Amino acid sequence: MGTLKLNVDNLYADGTLVTLPNGSVVLNREKIKYEPSSTDERHTVLQGETLTGITYKKYNTVSEDCSKYWWIIADVNNIQNPLDISEYVGQEIIIPDFLKTMLL
Repeated sequence: MGTLKLNVDNLYADGTLVTLPNGSVVLNREKIKYEPSSTDERHTVLQGETLTGITYKKYNTVSEDCSKYWWIIADVNNIQNPLDISEYVGQEIIIPDFLKTMLL
């Protein structure tokens, strides 16, 4: 059985903003640790989907504020730009078991 180590209060803001020499700003943060679980789901990304939308669909029965946990899916799938997942259209991504992550 796999586990996902997760800080419940982490809203993807537990990092440091770093300004690069070209003036752009990136968020530097430690990603969550993840081990696959037999209760994880797979989801094929469809055209026009967003990470918050997928998170809502997958976690809406287990959390009132489910869409704010999009960063869990982003971390597990190493999604670099969570605002634009168009490069993942047609690909399967891992949807970690939310209840297991919250019980840690």
